Amino acid sequence: MDLVTPLGPCMMGYPYSALLESEFLMEGGSIYFSRGNSKIGRIYSYSVPAYSAILPDGREFRTCPGASRWCRIHCYAQRGRLVLSKCYRLQLLNLLEFLEKGKDWFVSEAVDFLRRKKKKILRLWVSGDFFNKDIIEAWIEIATELPDWQFYTYTRSWRVAELLPLLEELRGLPNFVVYASTDETTGPPPEGWLESGIEFTYTSPSIRCPELVPCEVCGYCIYGRGNVYFRVR
Repeated sequence: MDLVTPLGPCMMGYPYSALLESEFLMEGGSIYFSRGNSKIGRIYSYSVPAYSAILPDGREFRTCPGASRWCRIHCYAQRGRLVLSKCYRLQLLNLLEFLEKGKDWFVSEAVDFLRRKKKKILRLWVSGDFFNKDIIEAWIEIATELPDWQFYTYTRSWRVAELLPLLEELRGLPNFVVYASTDETTGPPPEGWLESGIEFTYTSPSIRCPELVPCEVCGYCIYGRGNVYFRVR
């Protein structure tokens, strides 16, 4: 059974048959890390539900505070079988655990889990985005604790003024590549940022994503080699 999984805040969907491997931080799945799909290859990723999620008390929590008008129309992570899948339920669990147990718990548990892994590449936000200051600070601490890991992400949270200074700090880390996701409704990214656009980039030069090549093999975005744009699918 094919599902459509989002590339992330770039909101480009790619078909895949299933997660190649799923791993849990501890029995019971307090933190859920996926390992691999046909787009990113066999590397780790961490996600929460895209755009928003309904909390147990009935409140709506915005998980993509920088979402653009284009995002809300085209987001693959909010439609079809993906939102009914086990993957979505585990992403929701990630969000609930972080909100309940807090940043310090998350950092400690995530570092302990990742430190024991041999494949030291992690893609942040296959679904969802930086939803508050605490989650950005958490990943700053995790990346600092794990200098032998390579982290990369695409985000539209640069559009949220209160989050931008921490995102600037995050992208300043030597092992964390941060792309500003853009589209025709966002306007250009902050000065000096790498950009990932839809059909074009405001910043030049840029290349088109070689979609059929897994990210793990390509390495262009993982190591921040330049600006990139994705086709609408």
